[in-house]
Amino acid sequence: ETMKKLWIVLTAVALSACNEMEELNSCSVYVVTGYNETDVDSRTAFGNPKASTIPFLWSAGDYIWLGATKSEAISSECQIAQFKFQDSPATVGTGHVFYNLTAEHKNANVLSTQTADGNLGNDGDFGHATLDKYNTFCLKHKTSYLWFNTTTNDANMPKLTSITVDAGDVNIAGKQTYDFLNEEWVSGITEGSSTITLNFAGGHTLVAENEGVMAAMVCLPSAISGKTLTITYTFEDGSTFT
Repeated sequence: ETMKKLWIVLTAVALSACNEMEELNSCSVYVVTGYNETDVDSRTAFGNPKASTIPFLWSAGDYIWLGATKSEAISSECQIAQFKFQDSPATVGTGHVFYNLTAEHKNANVLSTQTADGNLGNDGDFGHATLDKYNTFCLKHKTSYLWFNTTTNDANMPKLTSITVDAGDVNIAGKQTYDFLNEEWVSGITEGSSTITLNFAGGHTLVAENEGVMAAMVCLPSAISGKTLTITYTFEDGSTFT
């Protein structure tokens, strides 16, 4: 009976962006700057949705790769982040930047078990950019996303503990290499999975209207036209809704 009162809105999100750059002040360590704009993308946590876009923000703990060299992590959420390297790093190609918290530089790893903790990078979010002459970059996300906007008017609805997406015979998680010189994914996914489960630590109380993004799942870009996606909601009392 309670399941009849559950409304589900699922939105596939694909975003890209480019931003104005400005010259940095000189400093004692090697620094590169990553930009965001309010209504476009460049990052790893969704901000408050607009009519047709969801902005990205940098999150505390984020770091980048400049070639194969990892930066220091930033300490707080922001729209414009400065990433520091203690030494001037060697770069792959010409100043190629990778956002990748689950693997190393150009090798993405989208996890089949994810956590709705507000940071998409922890689940396998992946992006690429090229430094300009001022050591600034505009991150472009290369992974895909499923945004869940699930609501209920039932005050007695048990807490939501997980959402699972099953894409049948299509791999939507796993490891894949990004060919940054040709700006395309290399064919072939290793350790692939056709299912992704998004877990809510401690359970999530559904409400009549969400502020911001209730939950988002990172996926590898995959061809799903004509395919059936099965979405299963699991609640703390053991009940499910598919």
